[in-house]
Amino acid sequence: GSWLSLDVSPDGSTIVFDLLGDLYTIPAAGGEATRITEGLAWDAMPRFSPDGSELLFVSDRSGAENLWVLDLEAPAGADEDDRFRQVTRGKTSNYSSPDWSPDGKYSVVSKAAGNFGMQKLWLIHAEQGGNGFQLTGEPQSRRELGAAMSPDGRWIWFAYRTGPWSYNAIFPQYQLAVYDRETG
Repeated sequence: GSWLSLDVSPDGSTIVFDLLGDLYTIPAAGGEATRITEGLAWDAMPRFSPDGSELLFVSDRSGAENLWVLDLEAPAGADEDDRFRQVTRGKTSNYSSPDWSPDGKYSVVSKAAGNFGMQKLWLIHAEQGGNGFQLTGEPQSRRELGAAMSPDGRWIWFAYRTGPWSYNAIFPQYQLAVYDRETG
């Protein structure tokens, strides 16, 4: 596979990754991969919750790209409604690189209006969902991806670049930045 997204469980025992629109787990020590989502939906960019009981990921299983949570502790054979929870309910948004807050109550995600908008950082409640709260906005031409929260939840590290991604871009393409949730 190429262009994979992966994450390691909080206890370090399991890796989750996406491959061709499905999510898989594999023991960190090696072994066989187990498919945990399948079907027509395109599931990608999985992230373990801080306690390892859930996965946050991007999927088009509702007909449009949104954030979803998979309950990893649901009993075997549980139906879809007991295993999956839709967090956002957008119709035209583009979501990338979600991450959990350290307390597991929120997700920070790069969100854009449509496929060609510039992604900005948004904070969205993991249980209540909704539109969320836009954290960054200016400059409008800046694309922000790969958010990761500090262990205390105050700082959000991310990568940014000016303008959309392109194959023949002039280096440097991305720079690192940090957003302070206390001061904005």
